[in-house]
Amino acid sequence: MLKENIQKPVSTSSVELWNDQLYPHVTPEIIDRLNNLLDFTEPGELREYLLEIYHLYIIHEHDSLPYNFKELANSMQILFDFLKFAQEELNNK
Repeated sequence: MLKENIQKPVSTSSVELWNDQLYPHVTPEIIDRLNNLLDFTEPGELREYLLEIYHLYIIHEHDSLPYNFKELANSMQILFDFLKFAQEELNNK
């Protein structure tokens, strides 16, 4: 094989791979910070911590939940589902 035909491994960062038309709400910086967060704690652990805090909040505020509680609850569920999915993805890696 000729030396000219041998390609070096391509080193690509999240910025180089990014396509803002495919992911308009997520920037490379967000991905980098999410990666840093997941380096610090596993998604499953983070999910459990947040669930505990969320449930304690509901117990404490049960008589005076905020007017937008439905939206808050929906947002939290989306976050919990994402963290569960992320943990499953890492477990299958």
